[in-house]
Amino acid sequence: MPMMFHSPLVRPAMHHSQPAMLGYPPMFSAVAMPSPHIPTGLAASAATNSASGSAVHSVAVPSGSANPSQAGGSGEATTDGTATEKASAEEKNTESADKEAQPKTSEEQKFKDRRALKMRIIEGLTDGSVIMDVDAPQLAGIAQKAGAKAILIIENSKGKLKAKYIAAQAVVPRFAQKFIDAVAIPSIAMIRYGNSREAKALEKAGIDMIDESSRLDSYIKTILFDKKAFVTPFISGAKDLTQALQLISEGAAVIRTDDNYDSGDCRKTLQALFQMREQLEELVGMTDEEVDKYIKISGINRELVLKTKKLGRLPVPYFAAGGISTPTDVAQARLIGCDGIFTELSIFKGVDPEARAAAIVSACKNFKNPKLIAELSRHFQLEPK
Repeated sequence: MPMMFHSPLVRPAMHHSQPAMLGYPPMFSAVAMPSPHIPTGLAASAATNSASGSAVHSVAVPSGSANPSQAGGSGEATTDGTATEKASAEEKNTESADKEAQPKTSEEQKFKDRRALKMRIIEGLTDGSVIMDVDAPQLAGIAQKAGAKAILIIENSKGKLKAKYIAAQAVVPRFAQKFIDAVAIPSIAMIRYGNSREAKALEKAGIDMIDESSRLDSYIKTILFDKKAFVTPFISGAKDLTQALQLISEGAAVIRTDDNYDSGDCRKTLQALFQMREQLEELVGMTDEEVDKYIKISGINRELVLKTKKLGRLPVPYFAAGGISTPTDVAQARLIGCDGIFTELSIFKGVDPEARAAAIVSACKNFKNPKLIAELSRHFQLEPK
């Protein structure tokens, strides 16, 4: 019997034509495998839907007219009359379809234009970007002045997000509006995994990006929805490369580290970055045969996998999130491999929050300069009691 691997991280393929996800190759599994790349003896089940049939078309003969095959000499006239009536009906149907399609096409174009405008925000998340957690409009203003590329709105931040017995929910649109009005940089709000209604409400409120968050873990994480149907781009957390590619297939525009976002432990974040780097290196080193097996097992779009292999990195921005609160944390995360970072609220809790925020932004851009990192770290010294 073939060896099967099951993981709660596995998300089903987006298209029915793709095989079901059976498990991870060794680069995405903690279990040691006999093969350096693809598990031996793993049988991928291919779900094929084939249906054969032929459409039967019939032409109605007007009542009162004889069948042309039985009408003798009058058959030609009957056929001509029927053809004329059919042509006239088809012309009317075409005109009607054109009128119906016109507004639909217009709406589709408006959606595409609005989405393209929102997606420009992602282009702004270039190498060295910082997104700062804020729980007050005043802190949002400090983040903007310091050079942050965006803010992540946190509601009920006084330890409540970490309390498992509290029913977490998305940011209330009315609460988010205060932050949207306070700054010019993009505002991000969190929703629970799979809750498309929360996403719609925040989109209508004018939020620039939506974070499908692991912090709000009271919702079922296995429920998926098409993020490409939204104008607003999504940020999603991924634990490994396979999950990251599945989320990108669903429409995620930004990927960040996951499973440690609310732990406050920077070590877990750095471990996640190391794991992603190793998995990308292994994908780049795969042979064509191994890539084919991986695609068959994971059900991920072939074009996306090949693009990632060619780039040697994720095709979307990749951010480190969780426990990052000092210039040295930022520099280490960037050295391992990420495009930017999410900061903790704790950076605003010192004597000079403006200087701390500016130091984080500077460290993210100049992470290869140890002398500067040392100088920036003086703003984060422990205060005397």
